[in-house]
Amino acid sequence: QGLPIPVGSGLEVPLIVALIASPFLLAAAYFLDYPRLFIYALLLSFGIPHARLMNEFVGSPLNSLISFGLPGAVIVIYGLTLLFKFMKKYPKPNPEASLVSQ
Repeated sequence: QGLPIPVGSGLEVPLIVALIASPFLLAAAYFLDYPRLFIYALLLSFGIPHARLMNEFVGSPLNSLISFGLPGAVIVIYGLTLLFKFMKKYPKPNPEASLVSQ
């Protein structure tokens, strides 16, 4: 039985690090009551094992780009979406309009 990966393939250590780090990141998300941190924790904690696994298929520079670039892009796009929603909900007040009303 054991792990679904062959022993000695170099994936054990990154997988163990991800399995140790994930509960701490998820606990922080729970106690801080920060729902997005759940998604960030899962995306980032499995980046290293995913990069090591992808190295077998696509090679060295591309595996890191896929494993860390795609989750990073998801986080940036989600953050920009939240920023634009915030800016739409709370637009910057026009200083000339406040002077005219006085």
